Order: sequence, then structure tokens, then C-alpha cells
Amino acid sequence: MLHYKNRQQKGFTLVELLVVIAIIGILVGLLLPAISAARRSARRAQCLNNLRSLGQAAIAFETSKQRFPGGAELASPLPKFSPRAGNYYNKPISWVVALAPFMDQGNVYDLWSSSLEADRAYTERFEPPNRSYFLLGSGRLHGRLLNKGGAPEIPSLLCPSDITIGGDATWVINGSLDPAPQTSYVANAGLYNTYGTNNQRKSNGVFLDRIKNQNLMFSSIDLIDGAGQTILFSENLQAGYWAKAGWGAGDPSIVPEGNVLNSKNININANGYGGPLSFAGPSARFDNLMFWGFPIEGVYTDTMHINGKGQAMQKSQQNPNLLAGPQEARPSSAHVGGVGMVFGDGHTQFVNENIDYVVYQLLMTPDSGNSAMPNYKNRILSAGDYASP
Repeated sequence: MLHYKNRQQKGFTLVELLVVIAIIGILVGLLLPAISAARRSARRAQCLNNLRSLGQAAIAFETSKQRFPGGAELASPLPKFSPRAGNYYNKPISWVVALAPFMDQGNVYDLWSSSLEADRAYTERFEPPNRSYFLLGSGRLHGRLLNKGGAPEIPSLLCPSDITIGGDATWVINGSLDPAPQTSYVANAGLYNTYGTNNQRKSNGVFLDRIKNQNLMFSSIDLIDGAGQTILFSENLQAGYWAKAGWGAGDPSIVPEGNVLNSKNININANGYGGPLSFAGPSARFDNLMFWGFPIEGVYTDTMHINGKGQAMQKSQQNPNLLAGPQEARPSSAHVGGVGMVFGDGHTQFVNENIDYVVYQLLMTPDSGNSAMPNYKNRILSAGDYASP
């Protein structure tokens, strides 16, 4: 009769188990940064796709109307001071509303321009119980447009990396909170110290003031330096609401006092601009436009540069959707190393945040040789001057 010895079942020793755990930890440590980088890359790609769509919409607008939209303009404008139901109105709209029909948002444009609700919104007295407020301040728009979907959240205007989107940014409409019409993207409006005046020049920027200057029309033939070297749109972490129409400062013919846009939201104050949350007028321009400026005491400050030399991220975390002044109305993003931009020929590019400020000015000015640039206006750019990081 054969006999067999019982074999002992041997498991992992403690040392072997620790070695396996250590190996798994190393692999996870190697994998997580790769996953994080892939996610960042996907978000950046989506952002560039959003910008490409904006560029295509602007180019389609220009093809249709032989001009680009203004940074703000008048929808179906009446002649100045034309009476309508005892009031005067011209329906100021932002560049987003103007482009809406070319962004699959034609219903938004119709509400702002030609609907009965728009007529009532711009002619009825701004009094309770019909009024609506921004949650954060004094900027106002009549509840008729809001309640009818006149200021929806538009996903293609939101960068997936924008840390300021959402949160407490809401409208208060008839006692309920709805998502605010936020934007991550801003339009090239040129030189900020001529904003809201009659001396704007097409050589300084693309999306100009067509409220104050209704005959000012910028078209593709004005891209003297080349469409591929002129910015149309970029990002700004500190951008606010796309529904704000920020031009026509001090022009009483837009909407008279007592209507939706009252005098304190239209007229300039002693500092040259209105309150930070005005719906229309000089300060509203910082919500959805970007600018270039002159040096301050001979220096281009850190704040004026792309990403504000790191300040934009910090300020957007402290005060989302609130710009302290024109120097912050410049490109910034939560992407690492730069910002997304779309140019006049429709191509997109991730631009290095460390480019020289003169290079930024040259990219903003469609005709730099005739622009108000203080220096280097005749410099010829190469692709390496603003290459991706």
C-alpha cells in the first residue's frame, strides 16, 4: 500500500506581499500623471474646438454681411430718438447675440432683436414686479427676455478647464436661480483707451463699437497684416456674461432713463466707466471682450500680459467673473503654459503665455503699421514669436 506525504500549502510571505504592493504603487504613480496629462490634453482640445466654432461663426457672419459683428451693436436698430410706445429704444446686443444665428442659436437672436418680448423688454418701465437682477449686483435685464430663454447657458462658450464656470454664478428670475449666461471666451476689441468713443480705428482691433459708431464696419479686407496673424477670439478666466453689451457709453439715444438700461448703467462716471456689473456701458465691455493697451509709466505691467504672469488664476479664484479694470481684459486660461486662440483665417493655436507684449499687440492689431501701437508697429512676426509652449 502506497503512502503520500501531505504537502503544505504555501502562501505569500509578508515580504513578498509588501513587494507586490510596492510595485503596484509604483505603477499607479507612473500611470496617474499620464492619465492627468491625457485629461488636460482632452480639455485643451475641446477648448480649441469651441474657439474654432466661434471663428467659423464669425467668418460665416462676415461672408453673409460683408462685415464682422461689433463687440456690441444694435439689433434691428431704429433711427436715433425714434418714438415707440412713448419711449425710445435701440436694443443693444453683444457680439455673442449677433453671432447667435451662426451658432445654432437663432432663437436667442430672434428674442433679442425682433420678438414681441424684446419690444416689451426695451419699452416697458423698469419697475417691480417685472424686473430681474444679476445675483451679484446692479446689472439688469428685463425678465421677459430671461424667462423666454433669451440668456441661456451655451455650452460651446464654456471652456471645460474654466474654474470659474458654475458655482454661485446664477440669475435670479422670478425667485428662482438659473444658470448665468457665462462665457469663457472674449473677442478682440482693440485698444481699450478709445473704447466707447468716436475715434476707434479699424487698424487697432476687429470687434469694434457699433453702438457709438454705427457706420464703423470691419470686414476681411481690413485684415491687412493677414488673417492668419490676427486674433479673433481667445479665453479669459475673468470673463463674465455674454449677454452684456458694453458700448455706447454716455449715449442717451440707446435707452432712456427709466427703461431696462437706466442712466447709471449707460453713462460714464468720474473715473471714465460705470459700475463693475453694469449691463451696458463702458464697464460692461470687460465681460466678454479683450483689449491691448499702452505701457503704464513706461512699463507693461504683469497684469496686462497673457495669464497676468500668474495673477489671473489667483484673481479668478478669489473673485470669479469680476474684472477690476481694463488691464485684466486680456487672454488667460486654466491651461498650463498658455491660452487658446482662433485667428481670422479660422485656424486655432495654443499660444505661449510668455510671448512679448509687443507680439501680443501685433497679433491684436489687424493693420499694425497704421495702428496706435507706440513702438515696433512695423515689426514682421514669425511663427516662432508666438509658438505653442
